Amino acid sequence: MFPKPSAPGEPKKSFTVSGSQNQLEINDNASVVSGTNRSTQSHAISLQDVFAGDNQNLLKESRVGKQLSTLTVKRVVIIVLLLVFLVPLFSTDYWNEPDREYNYMADDLKLQIVSGLNGTDVNTYVDSAVQQSNERYKPIIQFVTPNYTVTFTDPNTYRESDLEIANSSFEGTPYAGIYADVMVVLDKRPETTFEAELGIGRTLFISLALVLASIFFNKDVEDQAIAPIERMIEKVNKIAANPLVAKEEELIAEATAKENEIAQIENAIIKIGTLLALGFGDAGSGIIAQNIANGGDVNPMIKGQKKMAIFGFCDIRNFTDATEVLQEEVMMFVNSIGDIVHRIVDKYNGSANKNIGDAFLLVWKFPDEEVCHPTIHDLDVKNSKVVQNICDLAIISFLKIYARINKDLKMLAYRKHEKLNERIPNYKVKMGFGLHMGWAIEGAIGSEFKIDASYLSPNVNMASRLEAATKQYGVPLLISGSLYNKCSKPIRDIMRHIDRVTVKGSKQPIDFYTIDCNIDELPECTPKELTKKEIRKKRQASKLAIQQEYIDNEGRTADLLDTDKDLRVMVKDNGVGPFYETFQIAFKAYLKGDWSTTKRKLEECLTMRPGDGPSTNLYEFLRDNDFIAPEEWAGYRILTEK
Repeated sequence: MFPKPSAPGEPKKSFTVSGSQNQLEINDNASVVSGTNRSTQSHAISLQDVFAGDNQNLLKESRVGKQLSTLTVKRVVIIVLLLVFLVPLFSTDYWNEPDREYNYMADDLKLQIVSGLNGTDVNTYVDSAVQQSNERYKPIIQFVTPNYTVTFTDPNTYRESDLEIANSSFEGTPYAGIYADVMVVLDKRPETTFEAELGIGRTLFISLALVLASIFFNKDVEDQAIAPIERMIEKVNKIAANPLVAKEEELIAEATAKENEIAQIENAIIKIGTLLALGFGDAGSGIIAQNIANGGDVNPMIKGQKKMAIFGFCDIRNFTDATEVLQEEVMMFVNSIGDIVHRIVDKYNGSANKNIGDAFLLVWKFPDEEVCHPTIHDLDVKNSKVVQNICDLAIISFLKIYARINKDLKMLAYRKHEKLNERIPNYKVKMGFGLHMGWAIEGAIGSEFKIDASYLSPNVNMASRLEAATKQYGVPLLISGSLYNKCSKPIRDIMRHIDRVTVKGSKQPIDFYTIDCNIDELPECTPKELTKKEIRKKRQASKLAIQQEYIDNEGRTADLLDTDKDLRVMVKDNGVGPFYETFQIAFKAYLKGDWSTTKRKLEECLTMRPGDGPSTNLYEFLRDNDFIAPEEWAGYRILTEK
């Protein structure tokens, strides 16, 4: 026990705790003030800190336990009340008068006979008693009086246990030894039967009450504990099979009220699954599933899988300047752009793979059933409607991203950023896009300390080179010939063939295509006041609609060029008119080596559209070669810049 606090003015009390190694002296200020152990003397420990900790929280009943306790108490109280009020209904005493009335009847008749009741009145009395007994569960089978006996059934035919006798003797009266006793013989069998029936009913009622109590108790445990645990196991199994499903389960979890700890754990599992899906992406879903199936140990030293896909690279222009100007705000800047990029790609059947500072790698994988094997070691895709639609959706995704960054209110706000405009006059958010199709190895890259799920392939590098080359050609988007050839005709018709080159590490020439985008007439962005939950539901619905319309039902993706307001404005005049006809003549002459014709036609193009990037780039290349094609000209040039 600790000493009581000293009153004001009294000397402070203290006590000593002794031990073999140290000795502490504690005063009423509840602090360690001295001790023989030097290491102890260096610390002043408050008793309030020691003893007034949050120990109550350690013993605090959980919400699940509290709910179960409350429900259990309610059930028990209800059951007890039912038993208290209803069990008496199953007793014969509740339905019948006490048996003493028959003894009273015999005694009463005896007294009346002693008082001079005549024989006729005795007979009337007996007949009335018999009639009343017939309305009860113990009827009279024999009534014996001194001068009148009524017998309905011979008592000798009954078992002794089936009879009940009430009699009254004349002993102590003047008629003692003269009159026989007044005797009433009763049949107990109806009452015994009724009592047995009530007993059976009581047993059934109590059994039913206990069964219902058991059902309700089990239901409470099922609802509060077992069912949530089973749901957690189910969600873990789903996440193990496909981690990306956690994003969908998250919506369900948000709709579930967080009533107790089990629900919070359930939501935490979904959140962890969502973080896994966000961290590893679509490419890592197989890696997560495989490692969870193997006990959870992450093993990056496994073979990858060869996949056919469309790879898209997009890069934020002038990012170094933006970083130096925005400083800490640069994260919000990048993530605002990343949100636009990832959201649109996800809607149009793609998936985000890597975020590399100012660049994003996006992937559109082809279903396994759409992949073919022209040779043993080669992969290709079929000429199917599904393949065509996926290619179209990849193109449309980048067009929609380009439109969005030029109309989104957050992006437009940076045009008015004072410091950005000081560094870069008339600043606006700009991006470059590169799209290429081919095979890649999908798998884990890294070690047990850090792994990334990504793709390794020359085709991935090619997408990056295409994006980098957009700066040389002065266009926002470059598309490779391999992707162009798989697109639908309406999508191909809006593209412009601008070059044929070989890049470092590749001897095969690759065709470059672009899409001229008119962003000056884009419709204004009108944000809607929606909650985060409503926005997510709307996005999920849009994604599902795209999937069903263009992948499952193989609709016509090119119709989006007419139905989507942004796309209709951006590409409305592409591929038609004098400019495109002249450029096509110039480009064909360029490939054939007729550079004099190319020079003349390119000059006409630059007159019609001054500053056109592809025309300028091609013209400068011809000028560097004096507008004379080399003798070894094979219809393509070497792209030396990265």
